[in-house]
Amino acid sequence: MKRHFWYIILLLMPFAATVAQSPSFTRTKLKNLENKTVKLSHFIEDKPIILVAYGSDCPICQKYVPILRGMSDTFSTITFIFVFSKWDSLQAIKDFVNEVGDKGALSHSVTKNIYFLWDKKNKLLKKLKATTTPEAFLFDRNKKQLYRGAIDNWFFALGKYRPQATEFYLKNALTQFLNNEKITVPQTHPIGCIIEY
Repeated sequence: MKRHFWYIILLLMPFAATVAQSPSFTRTKLKNLENKTVKLSHFIEDKPIILVAYGSDCPICQKYVPILRGMSDTFSTITFIFVFSKWDSLQAIKDFVNEVGDKGALSHSVTKNIYFLWDKKNKLLKKLKATTTPEAFLFDRNKKQLYRGAIDNWFFALGKYRPQATEFYLKNALTQFLNNEKITVPQTHPIGCIIEY
């Protein structure tokens, strides 16, 4: 009997390890731009991802659109997901996608490596413990968090920003990760609009 017990345990070990490596946030259900319910896991599969907590009416989020769009072009193998909170509406998100940037610069990226999802009940944002829009999260293919915080140091307080950024936190973390290097700055304090739960 003991032999059979340990045999079953050994058979189940690989499955248990797989489950342990799959964080619960990947199973969160969200809404896409067509108002259909989708699981986050559908968009990320086994790829590294960047999730960015976003707000359609947040002025700082609006200013970061070209920067994030440029990063998505540079790092085309990485999936970028903009996550909007319950304080947005689906129409506001659609308007944001179509209007912000260079005449809807984001809209034609939906089929590439940028996706826009609505966290209608803030379930995902709560799991991530997101505090601010914009706030970026970098995860490896096993969904281990490698970086969280500000995109760069362009803004240093609400309404206060430098002529241009001098520290590129998210880009540096992503570059170091892709080069199999240690991420030297794994967390920073994001500046932006506070997420209310």
